[in-house]
Amino acid sequence: MLSTFRNRLGAVGVLVVAALAFAMLGGAYALAGPDGGADASKRAKKKKGNPPLSGKQKREVRNIAKSFQGRGPQGPAGTNGQDGAAGPAGPVGPQGPKGATGATGEDGATGEDGATGEDGATGTTGEDGATGFSGFTATLPPGETETGAWGGIVDNELEVLIDSVSFPIPLASPIPGANVKAIKKGEAIPAECDDGEGEAASAGNPEADPGWFCVFQAPFAPSPTPETFAVANPAGTGAGTGKTGAKIVAFEGLAVTSEVFGTFAVTACGNAEFPCP
Repeated sequence: MLSTFRNRLGAVGVLVVAALAFAMLGGAYALAGPDGGADASKRAKKKKGNPPLSGKQKREVRNIAKSFQGRGPQGPAGTNGQDGAAGPAGPVGPQGPKGATGATGEDGATGEDGATGEDGATGTTGEDGATGFSGFTATLPPGETETGAWGGIVDNELEVLIDSVSFPIPLASPIPGANVKAIKKGEAIPAECDDGEGEAASAGNPEADPGWFCVFQAPFAPSPTPETFAVANPAGTGAGTGKTGAKIVAFEGLAVTSEVFGTFAVTACGNAEFPCP
């Protein structure tokens, strides 16, 4: 029975009950007093049940109970409680200091071509340029050169070659015979028939200074070299050229049925930049 009582109340509970009984017995003894149990029996008869604890007895019971608190064996660990609900988000913290610049990354792949943009606004009209020379100008402008070819078969009877050339653009005035150069094959090119720029003057690259007419015989091997090589005005007014062309005459020393040919160049003159000689 005692073990059953201890299992239900625990060690502390038993001690508290014992302390309570002790306090009650002490109280009963005090009520009996020195006069013996007669008075006590009388009082006991008057009031049924156990008498109440005095204030001193209550304090003694409390002190005894406190002295045994926490001295029992540790009970098993309880199960973990459920996680509480998440608390509200805290305020945003202050911005941290700027970090160090990272290393430069590799170049990315070239992207695809974008869509063609819209046409821009039309720009303002530019100023008119200076009037140029047309291919149908009335006369060859000073400083400009025109070239052409000549040639023919030597006449069987006269052993002479006469050929005429036309100027695509007429000259402002004829070129006199003193300003004409007829260059046979193999002869040196005079200064008046070479402008001194770029490729040297020849039958393949005819040139003439302003105010000069130069005739070149082609260096064709079977072609004979005439002893007389002259230029005449087609209008029949003597040596030189006309405004629209010239006549080339080659004779003496020419074999019958031989062929003679070449090129020519004429450059106009007549202003401050290209004065006539």
